[in-house]
Amino acid sequence: MSDNLGASQGQTLLTLAEVAAYLKVAEKTVLRMLRRGELPAVKIANQWRFSRDALNDWLMGGMRSAATEALQELRPATVVPQSLSRLIPDGCILTDLAPEPKEAVFARLAAPLMRAGLVVDAQRFVGQLMDREALLSTAVGEGIALPHARAPSAPNGRNGIAIGIAPGGIDFQAPDGRPVRIIVIVCADSVPHHLEMMVQVALALREGLVVQALRDARAPCDVLAALIEHDQRRLFSRLAGRNLAAGGASEPESSPGNPRGSQP
Repeated sequence: MSDNLGASQGQTLLTLAEVAAYLKVAEKTVLRMLRRGELPAVKIANQWRFSRDALNDWLMGGMRSAATEALQELRPATVVPQSLSRLIPDGCILTDLAPEPKEAVFARLAAPLMRAGLVVDAQRFVGQLMDREALLSTAVGEGIALPHARAPSAPNGRNGIAIGIAPGGIDFQAPDGRPVRIIVIVCADSVPHHLEMMVQVALALREGLVVQALRDARAPCDVLAALIEHDQRRLFSRLAGRNLAAGGASEPESSPGNPRGSQP
């Protein structure tokens, strides 16, 4: 299946198999997410069908509410994961965004993205972000927004993230009515790379420590430090999990004369 959700013989609705192929995951993974109500879908004649536009919107910005295990399952096997802090090019953290209209805010963030080679035409990119905002605000609540175009558009081989902090808050017409203070823009060259980066962002923004640190950030180094600490916590957690699994696998069996783990 192509990277265009509507490319399957001109259809606007996708089958379960098509969505699984597009996301490069097993159909059972998609079904688990459907049971948890995490994917936009409808049943037609007792068969799941997916709107390409609704699925695109979820892929681009709605993953923060998905369960952690679902996010881990969605990580593409074809993409080598990177630490979130390493996905931000120099100059792509702004901590002084003024409470301006969205278009002006997007223009400020698009400029460093273009200098980093993640955006080819800043004006066109801003237009794509505004077109998406016209459909529905990309604010996800708790003072966070994830602006995005309708499909990945970064140059081939270029993937990265820009983060903007607005100390005074920006009106994004958020569902909870709160002004947005944290803006994250993901720029990817393909759906698999977009998925991997959105998983990274979603996991980070679930941590209260990260969100509070970003809200309080007054310089780019504050944002970077918070993300590096997040990366380190995740690394230590993974290593601890592996060590625990390895220890459990090699633990000697207990017996009446030799309790589990004791030396003979």
